[in-house]
Amino acid sequence: MALLFLGLLFMQMLSTDEHQCYLPTFTMEALERGGDILIGGLFPLHLHMSSHGLIIPFTGTPRSTYCQKSTQPQKPLLNSPFGPASGDLSSHPSSLSFWFYKYIQTMIFAVEEINQNPNLLPNITLGFQIFDSCETVSRALVGTMQFLTGRPKAIPNFRCRNHPPQAGIIGEAGITESRTIARVLNLYWYSQISYFATGPVTNDGSRFPSFFRTLPSNKLQARGLAQLVIHFAWQWVGLLASDEEYGKQGIDIVQEEIAKRRVCVAFSHLLPTLPDAASIPRIIRSMAESKARVIVTFCGAEALSLLLQLYQKGVAGRVWLCSEAISHISIFRNEKVWQMLSGSLVISTHKEQVPGLREFLLQLQPSPKDVFSQEFWSKVFNCWWDTSAVKREGGARQCTGKENLGDGNNAFLSMPGLGMSFNIHNAVYAIAHSLHNMAQEEPRGPKALVNKMQASPWKLFQYLRKVHFKNTVGAEVSFDDHGDPPAIFDVLNTHFSNVVQVGQITFSVSGAEDLKINNTAIRWTGGGTETPNSVCTPSCHPGFHKSHRSGEATCCFDCTPCAKGEISNQTGE
Repeated sequence: MALLFLGLLFMQMLSTDEHQCYLPTFTMEALERGGDILIGGLFPLHLHMSSHGLIIPFTGTPRSTYCQKSTQPQKPLLNSPFGPASGDLSSHPSSLSFWFYKYIQTMIFAVEEINQNPNLLPNITLGFQIFDSCETVSRALVGTMQFLTGRPKAIPNFRCRNHPPQAGIIGEAGITESRTIARVLNLYWYSQISYFATGPVTNDGSRFPSFFRTLPSNKLQARGLAQLVIHFAWQWVGLLASDEEYGKQGIDIVQEEIAKRRVCVAFSHLLPTLPDAASIPRIIRSMAESKARVIVTFCGAEALSLLLQLYQKGVAGRVWLCSEAISHISIFRNEKVWQMLSGSLVISTHKEQVPGLREFLLQLQPSPKDVFSQEFWSKVFNCWWDTSAVKREGGARQCTGKENLGDGNNAFLSMPGLGMSFNIHNAVYAIAHSLHNMAQEEPRGPKALVNKMQASPWKLFQYLRKVHFKNTVGAEVSFDDHGDPPAIFDVLNTHFSNVVQVGQITFSVSGAEDLKINNTAIRWTGGGTETPNSVCTPSCHPGFHKSHRSGEATCCFDCTPCAKGEISNQTGE
């Protein structure tokens, strides 16, 4: 009776305008479509937020954070209920990411595919709510709570029963944002599938049972790099990582794995995420003085400055063994960087094009149903929606909404990244197949499934843990006990501006590893096909034996002539 009274009192507080007590927050706009069951989406569509959102004076209520949007005035589309996209129209250009707009559209494409498939969730329509986190933890959290609440004003521990049930959330891209919302979703056992976060969700090694991801973790990337070091019998390697969680965690696993096979580390350095005039020269000096000809890297764009300075100093002839972050090598549109990386190996998550996605993207048009479409259109075609602004600026083009994405080349379609879209596509289908399997055990029909999800949405994650299906290109999709998928990495060989696949590393859900390399297809630094050596000391010839140097790694030794009456008839002993 007491619980009933408290519940009625709480509902009364929500329905009364006077004397309400709640934490002030902001409401996030969403790209949404109705359905019997909803899937949430969190994407960092904008990669910067307003500067005032970064400043917290701690003397008053923090100001709302807004994504940094276009400086181009945007009139609302005709009959649009949203008006212009909300946010800070600052003096900066739009930070809207074509990559993540493409991923948002991939989620919509997958939902539409499922709704049109009579064999998957028949008589159930999926809907969605997609939020722009703006690469900000606070917005990712507010978007999550708004989705769970079912109301524009997020209220913790409250869910509007008049709202369709929520199946789970596809998100986030960053590990920090993913980890934050996982802490909330795990309280309710709501399913969460990340499409980009590769780091550990918890620092202490524990896991959230309702957290899943559709791309391999950092741990498997690191094990893949270690397998390559062992395969090519390199005994003396340098290690290079970005000075943040991704790099440090990855390179630690690499070092742990290669140590099991007695591979020695010549040097190990952390690359600052921001330019540092002092650290780069120190790293260059260490590399130049080292005999190590193989450098294992767990970093991304942080390496650009180092590579350019190495080129200027003439420190070349190294084989770079690179992780996923540097695999999008097209960002280095610099001939000097290409020369430095030529002959190196990169492991990259295996990618496939989503069938039909490109055609779907070509048909996109600005729509009042898409709160992000005007700014996207304006950025793609470099046009203005505001007629008066076109006259005022002089020479500026006005957006008509009739422009065609398929006419000629544009920055949106010409950029790479369609292969990564399968991460989002697989995530949506994983939820749909889990719902379908749940429906198979409900003999009372689709309406009963909706009611079941309304009453106990947490039950879905139990089906998600056991889901197993083939995606639209026939690849197996499932999750292990840690919520990770089967991992397939392509091994790529760079030769100036050409990137060629020369092998593949597979990690099954059961933990089995399989490495396949075409050694003869690799072109190493200098263009040769013979695998380069990377040793501290060459093997001792017959008649000599190893004499280890005090205080140095076991891979460094002197070759001492055998004593009179002794013999060594094996190389390397």
